[in-house]
Amino acid sequence: MFKRSMPLAVMAVVALAGVASAQFSQVTPEQALARLFNQGPVKSEWFAADILKQVPLAQIQTVISGLVKQGGAFQKVTPDGQNFVIEFEKTLVNATIRLDAQGKITTLLFTGSKPRVKDLKGAIKAYFNLPGKFSVLVLKNGQKVQEAGTTDPLAVGSTFKLAVLAALQEKIDAGTLKWDTVTQLQEGDISLPSGFLQEWPVGSSLTLETLAGLMVSQSDNTATDVLIRVLGRESIEKFLPGRNKPLLTTRNLFALRDTQNKAALDRYVTGDVNVRQEVLKQLDLIPASKIVYANVPGDLRAEWLMTPLEACNLMEKVQNLKVTQINPGPVNPRDFKQVSYKGGSEVGVLNLTTALVDAAGNRFCVSATWNHNQTIDETLFVQLYLNVIGSLE
Repeated sequence: MFKRSMPLAVMAVVALAGVASAQFSQVTPEQALARLFNQGPVKSEWFAADILKQVPLAQIQTVISGLVKQGGAFQKVTPDGQNFVIEFEKTLVNATIRLDAQGKITTLLFTGSKPRVKDLKGAIKAYFNLPGKFSVLVLKNGQKVQEAGTTDPLAVGSTFKLAVLAALQEKIDAGTLKWDTVTQLQEGDISLPSGFLQEWPVGSSLTLETLAGLMVSQSDNTATDVLIRVLGRESIEKFLPGRNKPLLTTRNLFALRDTQNKAALDRYVTGDVNVRQEVLKQLDLIPASKIVYANVPGDLRAEWLMTPLEACNLMEKVQNLKVTQINPGPVNPRDFKQVSYKGGSEVGVLNLTTALVDAAGNRFCVSATWNHNQTIDETLFVQLYLNVIGSLE
């Protein structure tokens, strides 16, 4: 929940040193890669024993199937220096493979997926096949290049944390706080995952810089709620559209997804700002240990609601902060001079917002959101997003 880090388009399987055999194999690396994708399920005899001790064959098959799901039909393998490029219908995937003398795979690594789509309009058009509601925006040097989907604000999950970061930066710039200011974890800060600070002892000391880094790169919900307490709701609300007032903490959102709090949810979504403030005061009293998160689509009127333009405007305020560049999300950071990213998700909600600077110094922001009343296909949405990124020029 609230996106720890967006799934990358590709992933490493394993990289282990192999033991050579006296028997020479006629299998080439290109052939070994190709048969992973065009000869049915992967076979154990294709791999050195050391790899299968570390990574089960079923896990390797999951990675292979995921690449095919993202990229479409396998086409061919071409050499690229010491490595290779696997060409699929929709993507190009960089691959590293090493074989022992028997032709068994000792090293297998997939990195740097790129979409083959080079037409931005075509990449945007593909979003219209999504069920539910979507919105997508591309800015170049502050100017709108492409926009599609609903103009209504949609739920964006953890992307709202950009507003927390903007409020923190404002106070640091004003000299009222410092990055190395230390605060202690309090019982009232504890939220639910994603993240790991919810497992730390109450009273643990943390700097604001550490909290910000965890909030953005790991989407740590407890780190977020600590910062909301330190900064105050009001200082963050001014960076968000008025529809998000009063500001939900992450623990508030989890409590509103708890079916035993349905009466509070009904009051929240139908009430004015004053009613909502009273609801949140009551929710603030519920400890995380008493919240039963319903892992089903919830009422998205109780969420953080933004348009892609509002998300990009927030990103612009903080994109030069290093904490926004720790986790690049689904984008390969080697393809750009600078990548700043924040995403957000819960059941039925997914947002990806990325600020990019290319080699020529052009500044881009790409923000896309999908809301649906069912579990959504994150892999599909990430590929659509990468198609847009790959079409920027």
